[in-house]
Amino acid sequence: LLAPLIAGEADYVKGNRLGWPAARKAMPWHRRLGNHVFSSLTWQALGVDLEDSECGYVAMNRRTKEALDWDRVWKGYGYPNDVLSYLTLGGLRVGEVPVRPVYGSEQSGIRLRHVLFSIPFVIVRAWLRRFARRRELAPERRASKRARTRAGAIEASMAYIDIFNGDADGICALAQLRNAEPRESTLITGVKRDIALVAKAEVAAGDRITALDISFDKNREGVLKALEAGAEIFYVDHHFAGEILESDKLTTIIDTDSNVCTSLLVNGHLKGKHVEWAVTGAFGDNLKASARTIAAPLDLSEEQLALLENLGIYMNYNGYGASLEDLHFTPAELFELVRPYATPFAFVEEARETFDELETGYQEDMAAAAAVKPTRQSDKTAVFILPNETWARRVSGVYSNDLANASPARAHAVLTERPDGTYLVSVRAPLENKQGADELCRKFPTGGGRAAAAGINALPGDQLDAFIEALAASYS
Repeated sequence: LLAPLIAGEADYVKGNRLGWPAARKAMPWHRRLGNHVFSSLTWQALGVDLEDSECGYVAMNRRTKEALDWDRVWKGYGYPNDVLSYLTLGGLRVGEVPVRPVYGSEQSGIRLRHVLFSIPFVIVRAWLRRFARRRELAPERRASKRARTRAGAIEASMAYIDIFNGDADGICALAQLRNAEPRESTLITGVKRDIALVAKAEVAAGDRITALDISFDKNREGVLKALEAGAEIFYVDHHFAGEILESDKLTTIIDTDSNVCTSLLVNGHLKGKHVEWAVTGAFGDNLKASARTIAAPLDLSEEQLALLENLGIYMNYNGYGASLEDLHFTPAELFELVRPYATPFAFVEEARETFDELETGYQEDMAAAAAVKPTRQSDKTAVFILPNETWARRVSGVYSNDLANASPARAHAVLTERPDGTYLVSVRAPLENKQGADELCRKFPTGGGRAAAAGINALPGDQLDAFIEALAASYS
């Protein structure tokens, strides 16, 4: 609740119980229904688009406390709606953040008469108050509309768009940013290999885009179109970038060092404000040494470090698949689940069901992968081919990491059969020589990545032998 106030983005912040990921389970159905109805009526009456207008869990700044005449505010049921009425009339900014609904054995004092008469009366009175104010201000508004500048119109219609890779690194990078800079935004993401995402955004002049953990090289055209449309872009990534466009509306933090990931870059940008999420993202990207390095000042126990490592691995595992239907949670859903938590420890404690589902799925899929024998193996390289099964598509990336950790002197390729006869390829360079994976994969259609870890989205079946030979030659 306090973050939007501290950031100067709102004067009054309401809790949103309906926005909590597990609201359907935590809130009685009749309370959810009532909230939906009254929130809709409040929006119609006041023009305030809130999902949960009835929540009384709020925070405000001093300006709001001193601006409102609290003696005039309705004292009974309908109180939150009346406060919103005075806030909007006073030009105060109202924000909303998800909060966990808690219901015990207490009995509510609300009765049918409150639902049918008291609260609707307050909402109607608020609408009449707003209507009267609009009539008073009509001449001024007409003059203001005529004088409005084009820049002001752009600012009024500005939208925030968050574009991110669906793996642990992308989600943990965005979790850091939105904990430090809370804002409502449009989310654009996909499975791990779905990286040409910027072009999917519907962009208008003045929009502010954040792009995380997706190759600039694969998104150059989308970035150019967004810039031409008048958007501002903040781009953070660690994959092969190619030529970076020059624009005063484009800010980039791009570092392709094999020991760096996007979560670490964001952590540096934020000066360690939410470093636990950066540690989790680095573990998910199989950068164990880097994760432990930035975690050192936290003085975490081995048990705590193991928890962050497991969470990173499970979140990374969840991002792999041929389509969103293969995943346990879509990346957008998983981000919304972790978003309310300032630290991964709080997420695991409060959302244990989500963590347990990821852990169980990971362990079962990894057990199936461990039963597959290598197609070709030497001291320098190993190739594994997994069947066209949902579990195999999910496990391809994290299984490659597991193999690399077990045999750090060897390069590994995990290929998963696809229905169309092509292969989904995941390549890991030897941990003792984290180079060359991106160059190898870019030799083939749909290939790309970074020096230590790369892949091919659809290797043609007739190029399988050529790929295996190229892998051996790259690491001979």
